[in-house]
Amino acid sequence: MRDVTDLGLLHSNPDSAGQLEQTRASEDGTFTFSMLAPGSYRIIAFTHVQPELPYHDAEAMRTYENKGQVIHVSVGQKASVQLQITPSEE
Repeated sequence: MRDVTDLGLLHSNPDSAGQLEQTRASEDGTFTFSMLAPGSYRIIAFTHVQPELPYHDAEAMRTYENKGQVIHVSVGQKASVQLQITPSEE
């Protein structure tokens, strides 16, 4: 069984390339992105943090446009998602 603390998570605005934040999941699989502006975000779970992810390159990021889950957040909202792992080599 994989140690979930090695999970890297990406969020980005699904309508534009170039916005990226990564975090790690806790031992129970939970994670937090704080201080997000209201809007829509795509959250993708990877097996490892992606320091070389070309998030400024819209063409390269098309690989991920059908991955993860898009969520819509408003001020003060908490959301719960269940994600499939995207292999790091993609």
